Amino acid sequence: MNSAVDETGIDDYQLLDWRAGQLCKQSFNFVDLERADVGTYGCAADHLIEYINSCAGTPPAAQWFERKQGGFAIALHGHNIHESLPGRMLDVEDFPEYFISTRHVDDYYASLVRKFIEWQSPWLLLLDTLVPEKRQYFEQCARKQATIVDQQYLLYPEIIDESFIRATRVEARMRRTQKQDVNQDEVMSTFYIELNPSPTE
Repeated sequence: MNSAVDETGIDDYQLLDWRAGQLCKQSFNFVDLERADVGTYGCAADHLIEYINSCAGTPPAAQWFERKQGGFAIALHGHNIHESLPGRMLDVEDFPEYFISTRHVDDYYASLVRKFIEWQSPWLLLLDTLVPEKRQYFEQCARKQATIVDQQYLLYPEIIDESFIRATRVEARMRRTQKQDVNQDEVMSTFYIELNPSPTE
């Protein structure tokens, strides 16, 4: 997936495989009790990468679309696509609301994608197109990533539950304080080392 301001910014030589960022690999977790191999550190992101890339086919196919006012789009050129596909028009409903489809046959992958969207909630709250109900839902999901919310809450175009965001920011400050305390405990003072020689010295 990629984007450009206009056609001159389209990269015709881009890679066609989707890759999760380092933060996703480190902190996105998903546990499915029916699949014991999922939920370990970094494994959920690997499963998501594998699934999204498998949806592109073999060889992978991709196409550019020019989005218009109102959300509909005109299809442009692409990679490994049929010659009849450029020029077609797609309605706004044809595009996933959060850029990744949740319409899947496999219940596991449907849940995995849904959890990934919830994991993205601190950044989705930056959108000015969210309806109040969805914004409040993402505010609740974002509580799990309190530090990120605290870093960018001033950029949110609207806040539905002010008390919830305040509580999230308090939690972020507590986490930072605890981390600082741990870091201080791990560092031994040079003063202490010099004035406390070992029994053999």
